[in-house]
Order: sequence, then C-alpha cells, then structure tokens
Amino acid sequence: SEQLFSCEQRPGFGAALLQLVQSETVDLGIRQAGSIYMKNYLKRRWGNEQGGVPPNERDLIKESLLPLVLRVPRPVRTQLFACLEEIAAADFPSDWPQLLPELSRLVAVAEGPLQQAAALDAAHAVLGRFRGSGSGDPVREARSCAEAYGPAHLQAWKSACERALCGGLPPDQLVAHWE
Repeated sequence: SEQLFSCEQRPGFGAALLQLVQSETVDLGIRQAGSIYMKNYLKRRWGNEQGGVPPNERDLIKESLLPLVLRVPRPVRTQLFACLEEIAAADFPSDWPQLLPELSRLVAVAEGPLQQAAALDAAHAVLGRFRGSGSGDPVREARSCAEAYGPAHLQAWKSACERALCGGLPPDQLVAHWE
C-alpha cells in the first residue's frame, strides 16, 4: 500500500491507472480495484497545486473519462462517475468548458439503452453539484447547463419514451436496460 502511494507522485501514474481501468484484457476485479484507487487518487491529488496530478495527465484523464464510461462494466463505471464528479467539482466550468458539449455528444451517439443510460448517469454525476449548492451563482450556472445540455437530454427522453410506447423493446427488457 505504501509503495503504491509513493508511486502516485511519479509522472504517468494517473495515465497508467487509466490504462489499467480501460483494458478489456485485465480481470474485472482488478479493473474495479484500479477504478476505486483512481477515484481516491483523484480525491487526494486533483486539487493540489504542489504534488498533484500533472497538467498533461489532467488533460488526458478529462479527455478519456467520458468516452470510457460508455464502454466499461457497471462496477468500474460507478467508480468513474465518482471520478467525474470530483474533477467537475474542481474544474467545471472554467477549466473544463468542453464538458457539457462532450456530454451532449455522448448522449447523442450512445449505441442503445445501456450506453445512453451510462451517458445520462455521467451527466447526473457531473451536474449533481447544483443540488443544494450554495457556491457561485447557481441559477446562472444551472441555466447555462440546461441550455447547453438540455436538448440532448430531451432527445434521450423522447427516444426512451418512443421505445417504450411504440414497442421497440418488451417492457421487461426496457426495465432491465434502464436500471
């Protein structure tokens, strides 16, 4: 544990964790453990100026996390949502202006209900800061988010309703996909 903790300070550690988590050839239990470690690593180091996550790794992690949540199994995805939440709380909107456009794009290109649900859950994790937040101007920030992300969310909702009402999927399968 101490060896792993000391490795956190080396350049490339965050990128290596990301690579472990996304590798489909690695056992799911190891990927899940890696995603848990990544969540805790980001909580400890993301906000630190000295000894934190290096800028090039910060960019790599931000660019990789959103597309990754669509491809990983649920146990890993759950931890990645916590990673997104941590980063968004620190960097959004000023240091991550492309977040909402990327979330909207992911909802639009999601292939099937499972990926669409993952994209919507990612948005839920990122935008959760507006629930009970007393910082900044929450009305202005929430309005900006609704304007940028709202159309994609509305389209996802319409698509889900259409599948449910027009028989695109049997009810038991629809429930399984959206749980």
